[in-house]
Amino acid sequence: MDIGMNDQTVIVSIPPVEEWPLKQLKSVCRHNKIKGYTKMDREQLVQHVKEIIKSMTPVKEGEWI
Repeated sequence: MDIGMNDQTVIVSIPPVEEWPLKQLKSVCRHNKIKGYTKMDREQLVQHVKEIIKSMTPVKEGEWI
């Protein structure tokens, strides 16, 4: 029995950054070593997370993350 990958497309729905919980925003900033994230307000955290996402290299179709 072969349990390998098949040719079906997987769609992952991620809400806009503005809808993320504060805990997730802080987690992304902590993981990316953003200084002072613990004292930032929600808008500042959202802005930093957007910049982090923008700086990521896009994953090409068929590549593993």
